[in-house]
Formats: sequence, structure tokens, C-alpha cells
Amino acid sequence: MSSKAQHRRVCQFCGQFGSSKAHVIGQALHPVLGDHPSRTTLRYTAEYAGDQYQVREYQPRTDRSRPLLDIVAMAVCRDCNSGWTNEIEAASRNAIRSLVAAASVGSGHRVDLNAEEASAVATWAVLVSWTLEVSNWERGNREPVTTPEMRRDLLTSKVAPANATVAIGQRAIDNVFHSQQAVGYDEGEVEQHALVTLLILRKLVIYVATFDHQENLRPAPPADCWRPIWPNRPR
Repeated sequence: MSSKAQHRRVCQFCGQFGSSKAHVIGQALHPVLGDHPSRTTLRYTAEYAGDQYQVREYQPRTDRSRPLLDIVAMAVCRDCNSGWTNEIEAASRNAIRSLVAAASVGSGHRVDLNAEEASAVATWAVLVSWTLEVSNWERGNREPVTTPEMRRDLLTSKVAPANATVAIGQRAIDNVFHSQQAVGYDEGEVEQHALVTLLILRKLVIYVATFDHQENLRPAPPADCWRPIWPNRPR
């Protein structure tokens, strides 16, 4: 058995043998997101300047990637899919529905999340971001920024990590897709990486950035229109 075939049978969160066809975006959320078969993805250039993460250019394009709602993750075993990951999504589901509905009305409408709701949405967004990354890795793409230790810690704590930033925003176009990019930068003599994911859920946009180390500068959302929801404490 090749090493690639072998690691496909290992859950990238708990480390046990086994896999499932877990939807990255759980099917319970599909009705509120509607039928969006578009294959549009968002390409952008990004850089780290001082202590600020900056997105410099957005370039929507159409490619052959699968629609976000259709993506399944063989990297998650059945026990994780039906257990703790399902709990994370269930805890965030009502808040996500409210955010999607408010964004669909327009920029004048917003939902103010309490600390518990913000934590639930941020944890779900981090889970989706990391699951997308390890799913791409299984298809032969670059090595993941997230480490087995980071993924195991998420399984254990069920809370977004301290080395993550999550923010929400709105956009004018109604669609469902995602974009993900690994960003490398130098911190002293050590090269480090950040994983940046944009989840576009109709007119709601969720920005997720995580580092490959626990102690790092946190990337700031790329525009003033973003509302940070994690960490939900003064920066």
C-alpha cells in the first residue's frame, strides 16, 4: 500500500484508522444556503506587512473546483463526523442562519453575537477551514499548515485556538464558495506560515486565519468592514 493510500485511511483529527464522506459544510445548513452550483472561486494576492496581514487584490474566476456544498472530506472518520464535529456545527447552526439571513437583507442589517455565539461560529469556521485544508492535502496538494497537534487540540477543546483570528463581513453578490491560501513569512530567524480561508455563504463572508505555531502575531482582517468575532476579548 502506498503512503498516500495509507494516510487516506487515517482520520486527520483523531489519528484513528477509518474515513467517511463527511460534508465539509454539514447538510443541515444546506437549505439556508440554497442551491448554488457555481464553480467560482476567489483568487487573491496577500502579504504580511509588519503586524498586519493584508489582502491586496481580489480576482474572481471560474475553474473546475467542486462547489463548496458538494465537498466531502475523506480525512474525517465516522466517529469524528458523527461526534464532536457534529456537535460543533450544531452549536453554531442558529447563529450562522441568523448571520446569513441578515447579510442577505443588506449592509444595514447585522446580528450582534454574544460571547458564546461568537465562540461557536468561530470554532465552526476554524473546523471548516482545517477540514478543507487536509482534504486538499489528500489530493496531492501542498503540505498543510495545520499540524496534527493543532487538530488534536481542536478535537479535545472544541474551541477555536488562541492562534486563530475569525471575522465576519458582507458582500453584494449572492453565491456560495470558498478560497484558501497559505501565506509564508519570516518571524525573526524562523519561517512561519498562516492559513487564510474565506468562506462565502451567500452574502455573508467569514474570514479565518490560523498560524502553524501557538504563539504568534495574529493577522488583522484585511479591511475596516470586517467585524472580528475571535478572539472575543480585547486585542
